[in-house]
Amino acid sequence: MNATAVKDELSRYRDKVGVPAVIGAVTNADELEAIDVVGMRSRDDDTPATVDDAWHIGSCGKSLSALLYARLVESGRAQWGVPIASFFDDLTGLHPGWMDSTIDELLRCRAGVRANPTGAEMSDSHSTSLSAVDERSAATERTLSDPPKKHGEFVYSNLGYMVAGAAIDRLAEALFEDVLRTEILDPLGITSAGIGPPPLIRGHHSRLSLPGITAGRGRPAIPGDSKFADNPSLLTPAGRLHLSVPDWAKVLRVFLNNGAPLVSPETIEHLLADPDANGKGRSMSMGWADGATMGVTHGMQGSNTLWAATALLDRVNGRAALCVANDGRTRVLMSQPQLAKQLLDLA
Repeated sequence: MNATAVKDELSRYRDKVGVPAVIGAVTNADELEAIDVVGMRSRDDDTPATVDDAWHIGSCGKSLSALLYARLVESGRAQWGVPIASFFDDLTGLHPGWMDSTIDELLRCRAGVRANPTGAEMSDSHSTSLSAVDERSAATERTLSDPPKKHGEFVYSNLGYMVAGAAIDRLAEALFEDVLRTEILDPLGITSAGIGPPPLIRGHHSRLSLPGITAGRGRPAIPGDSKFADNPSLLTPAGRLHLSVPDWAKVLRVFLNNGAPLVSPETIEHLLADPDANGKGRSMSMGWADGATMGVTHGMQGSNTLWAATALLDRVNGRAALCVANDGRTRVLMSQPQLAKQLLDLA
């Protein structure tokens, strides 16, 4: 693969969209075929970004949360198809309707969980003194005290993945964040991962934020300023992971290798199956969307409004492309799939 062509493609994208930095890579089932980065770690810092830097991948982390649940299934600590309410015998006041919604539906955003925490819940999470387990428990109890809404219909739900994280806390009898490391990150040799803003590169706000759209090149976020550098801790299982792109590629190779070395081929097919892929409207499998419109098998995107991340998975040709920019404007996120496809075409 022509390394110069990759850098040229990234440079064209950066010039066109105006991001501080963008990184792109293509991996096959065994190794990276190409990787490069152009731009700076921040709009107010001329330090160049590097391929070893960690980048925030936002909701692309949902695929790791689903893969983590799958690991618990394979080790006999969990099952597919069980009611959501069955995980939470320790909580009170749960609506009986949650006995009809399953973990599979939860991970496919069809369980009837509303999309996001309320504004008050988000604000409280930024300043909470609760432990991560207690915070997720309290939020789950609040969420499941109401009946499912539109059970069976697709509603993209960050809150649903928070509930899944609370279930994993209980199934593994350990903190979700720790189980993610011991079951996924460590076995894959991923050393760059962490929760929240990455340590060196700055995500960038937009100057204008309206419901469903962010626009205008804005200022960099300071990692220590938790309210403005990332979503609150409540949403960790839904997408607050950062890691280097070479390490992220290791996760993608699990899906290119039929689950090896983490899970069985049957489990990978279960994770990637979308029962309503040919139906009307939006849908997704467990952390992935159908990629047919981009000429691939699956795709995913993530953003906390300060970053934009995209992965395209081409299982037919055994390749995947990954892109991340430290700029969360809607324009950046919407244009990234085409950049990822261009990188795949170069391969």
